[in-house]
Amino acid sequence: MKRTILLFGLLLSGFTFSQNALNFDGTDDYVETSYTGVAGAAPRTMEAWINTSTTNASAHYIMDYGYFGAGSFDNGKRFTMLLNAAHQLRLEIRGWGIDATTPLNDGNWHHVAVIYDGSTVSLVVDGIEEANGTPSITVNTTLTTNLLIGSRTDYEPTKLFEGSIDEVKFWNYARTTLHMFYFKDYELCNTPNGLSAYFKMNQGTADMDNTGITSLTEEISANDGTFYNLALNGTSSNFVAGAPVTSNFTASQTITECNGGSVTVGTNTYNATGVYTDVFTSVINGCDSTVTTDLTILDPITSSQVITECDGGSVTVGNNTYSTTGVYTDVLTSIATGCDSTVTTDLTILAPITSSQTLNECNGFTITVGSNTYSATGTYTDVLTSIATGCDSTVTTDLTINAPDATTSLAGTTISANTAGATYTWIDCDNNNAAINGETAQDFTPTQNGNYAVVVNDGNCSDTSACVNIATVGLDDYDSNEIALYPNPFTNLLNIQVNDSQSFDLKITNLIGQIVFTSDKLVGNQVIHFDHFNSGNYIVEIKFANSIIRKQVIKQ
Repeated sequence: MKRTILLFGLLLSGFTFSQNALNFDGTDDYVETSYTGVAGAAPRTMEAWINTSTTNASAHYIMDYGYFGAGSFDNGKRFTMLLNAAHQLRLEIRGWGIDATTPLNDGNWHHVAVIYDGSTVSLVVDGIEEANGTPSITVNTTLTTNLLIGSRTDYEPTKLFEGSIDEVKFWNYARTTLHMFYFKDYELCNTPNGLSAYFKMNQGTADMDNTGITSLTEEISANDGTFYNLALNGTSSNFVAGAPVTSNFTASQTITECNGGSVTVGTNTYNATGVYTDVFTSVINGCDSTVTTDLTILDPITSSQVITECDGGSVTVGNNTYSTTGVYTDVLTSIATGCDSTVTTDLTILAPITSSQTLNECNGFTITVGSNTYSATGTYTDVLTSIATGCDSTVTTDLTINAPDATTSLAGTTISANTAGATYTWIDCDNNNAAINGETAQDFTPTQNGNYAVVVNDGNCSDTSACVNIATVGLDDYDSNEIALYPNPFTNLLNIQVNDSQSFDLKITNLIGQIVFTSDKLVGNQVIHFDHFNSGNYIVEIKFANSIIRKQVIKQ
């Protein structure tokens, strides 16, 4: 096979470098060129790279030419690219203007372009059109003042450009937004049709003494520019590091061909394995491009495959289809290389499979079969894809769940497991569920307030009860005839009977210590409304001058 490679078909990587730009101090720097510009209402395109971080809220002129004039009869005679006071791209045609939207004073390089097609203006920033419109006056650019860079034709010092300008191009036709998008990043090495002025700004050495340079080079017709007031020495008002544009290209390609094949790159043809280098003139920007070709010439190859398919499955190799177990040989064009290849297929056809599992597990156990999860006693059937073969497989699961009763009862401060005849381990919920030494009976009476639970083991499975809050251990008993809380449990109203003439403070907390109700200096019986409380256990604390009573109540 013979293959011819065009440059556009290669993996291109441009050599991006910071060539020079020209920096303007915004005080008195500008360049007057010998380029007259495009006259009248003829189409044109102005483009440049700019970099500025100025916060000066006035216009900053990038390029200008034509006749300044101050009267309405001079409308349309000047054509100006600038940044407005908001630092957005703007085009002024004497008597009319249009603005883009993005502020460009962020200290980064931006590509800006103005396109006029004879009737409509487009403003393009970084390859994207931000504004377009039709001038309301007649465009009639008068070639009175040549193209200025960094200044307006009337040289207004407060509106000189402050920052760096690079890659100034002036075209004598209306390029498109797509031109800007795809070609803005390239420095040109040739002279494309329609490019009438081009200032690369690549002279001198960035930030060094360039005072020996007397003019700014124009690449097309020697319409060079004259420096006005530039120091040409130091890090400003001088040549500085420029926009990150691409000049020369490098391209590489890795090609594999069958025996007898060849590759043609430009005027050279290669038919043996090797690495080859060719130099072209780039079709994109006219710069030299280096193409490296890594060529491998292959001999015919062989391959084998071992395939297992489900019953009813088949394998197609080339034009042949196989559906029974066997070893088959085919000669075909390699999918990988395009060369002749011998393929051996070792095919096994499987029958559907079934499996079963019997599980006897404790409460809380779950098993997932395919996309289904089971946690209750039962027999379940699932048809799923076999993990081992990828074929349909029927799985039967016989699941038995065993669960001891782990509920408890509370009498005073004694907690009792409701399941008899089991083994018990009482744990401290407030101490990372640590087992309480020696507490293995069915009943447990804490010696201090806290939260407690029991692990119940019936000999096969174990389960842990909910934690029970004990808050009344160690409190001084108070005459039960003096204090009564009823009903308990209750729904919405809790009666507090106090047969004592002393005043007391009342506080109600939930089991995690949050205060849900408080009232001070109460006397006698009280009725507490619990309508807005959640159901659960609460601690009622009644504090007299010399004693505190805490009782637990339950809101249903």
